[in-house]
Amino acid sequence: MLGKAGNRVLDLGCGNGRNARYLQHLGATVVAVDACPDVTDVRACMLGHDLLPCPVTWATAILANYVLMFLDSDELAQVCREIKHVAVPGCRPMVELYPAKDSHYPTDEHLKLLEDRIIAELGRDFVRRSKHRFILQIC
Repeated sequence: MLGKAGNRVLDLGCGNGRNARYLQHLGATVVAVDACPDVTDVRACMLGHDLLPCPVTWATAILANYVLMFLDSDELAQVCREIKHVAVPGCRPMVELYPAKDSHYPTDEHLKLLEDRIIAELGRDFVRRSKHRFILQIC
């Protein structure tokens, strides 16, 4: 369970921080980042340009809900490098995508390519996969 005490969660593109607050309420330590933080306890971070604001090998889980499809190829590569840098062995990145018309991946076909790339760059082990949602395990 993500929210249990001892878990350290990095919430990428957290928006209003709803998931981060819920996980904190359950006992997890959470670093929430967003490009335009408008709530307290959310750190400003431009994914694909900035370093992720947490220590090396810190995160036991990473949430990337509805954010990675807005990154171009170079930005995605930088974020994947950063994720590998901050993740502990066994970390579980949880990714959700959608075909946003204003994203770099506006169709289901584009998203499938994006999924395959993320999995190739981050996941040595699949935990679970459904349409545009997957959980990986970083070894």
